Amino acid sequence: MEVSNKFIQFKNQIISGLKQPLPGDLAHSKLMSYHRPKVSEIIHKGTHRESAVLALFYPINEEPHLVFILRQSYEGVHSSQVSFPGGKRELSDDSLVYTALREANEELSILQNEVEVIGSLSEIYVPPSNFLISPFVGFSSTRPNFLKDPREVAKIIEVRVADLVNHVNFTKTEVNLPNDTQMKVPAFLFNQQIIWGATAMMVQEIKEILAKS
Repeated sequence: MEVSNKFIQFKNQIISGLKQPLPGDLAHSKLMSYHRPKVSEIIHKGTHRESAVLALFYPINEEPHLVFILRQSYEGVHSSQVSFPGGKRELSDDSLVYTALREANEELSILQNEVEVIGSLSEIYVPPSNFLISPFVGFSSTRPNFLKDPREVAKIIEVRVADLVNHVNFTKTEVNLPNDTQMKVPAFLFNQQIIWGATAMMVQEIKEILAKS
């Protein structure tokens, strides 16, 4: 299937934006729900765990979309949260890019040869799980045939980029934490799903890259 000019133009816009200095610190601060140590401090300590996620863009009826997952409920700090497909780096992973692609395949059956990785966003540290997340940006010329792993993924969430940049989707809401407490956080509301925390910080960086490029 031929890729539309509209989607190609959008891809070039993202590529151009990723070549410029990333707006990570400023973007993250707008959606940060609690203080996080600087990434440079975490890397210097060297006690963190490595993980990677994939922000995958693809067209539906020529409109650029981005895929998220709603994680299953489990005993862990990221239970029932919306995130990009991804997870922790395994000892057998030869790179963090490979980690992101492997996890995307395991969680959503996204084939590695369907994805063109064109760059990365700013790293984010998540204190509750001690993960330093490396977010990679990928493109697929067609919508992948998503098939969720029911053990890990409760729901597939597809968001139009046009809705992603819509300020109306920004909100502040209370979320339930694993320790049975609640916290009011800045968040995005897409398709009746709340996106907050590290994933919301990544979304904000994508929004600012699009606004500048």
